[in-house]
Amino acid sequence: MKKLMMGLALSGLLLTGCGGGGKFTANNSGPDWTRKGNGAFIGDKGTIIRGVGLATYDPNKSLQIDSADEKARKSVGAVLSDKVQALFKDYAESHKNYYDPDASGSDEMVKEGIRTLVDVDLKGSQIVDHWTDPQTGDIYALAEFDINNTFYDAYKSLLKNSVRAEHRAEMEKHMDDFTAEMDTAVDKQKQSEAQLLGATQPAPAVTSGSSADTTSPAADSTGK
Repeated sequence: MKKLMMGLALSGLLLTGCGGGGKFTANNSGPDWTRKGNGAFIGDKGTIIRGVGLATYDPNKSLQIDSADEKARKSVGAVLSDKVQALFKDYAESHKNYYDPDASGSDEMVKEGIRTLVDVDLKGSQIVDHWTDPQTGDIYALAEFDINNTFYDAYKSLLKNSVRAEHRAEMEKHMDDFTAEMDTAVDKQKQSEAQLLGATQPAPAVTSGSSADTTSPAADSTGK
């Protein structure tokens, strides 16, 4: 009995705190992605960023699904922001001659650039799955964003703009050399993408495309 109680307690801890703004419980017997939660995963074509959103039961299913979708996309945004910062930090540490951490306004400029990059990329995110908990009626949404060449093009623009802000006069003369060096460095980052973005596990399979089960929870099946 003691082992059983410890196992249940551990299961509760593992399934709590997953992204999306709701509480994941040990009763969640849904698809694997509802338990894996937010993060970077190894996809079929490269690294993908996933975010899970949870909307508690609402008799207005349309609003409930919209709420879950919005939370899932926000979760993708939070993860993506964290990963872009990791990429930028890795690049800056390898090219200290281009970056002065004490430069006035430099840090805020980089943060604003990352916010802009994430906002643009989020438009390319997709809701790829839903799942409804049959016991509670809670709806889970899964949003996904592929790290692709479009992302890296925008990332390079962030690097160029950040360097121009710190070394404008010098960079006007040597931008071609810097661009060639930057391309080489970013290509190396792409080769180490999964490691830099923390993608260590394959992405859990989606279950039902993008259609949410809109049936009422078990508690409501009696008409109450």
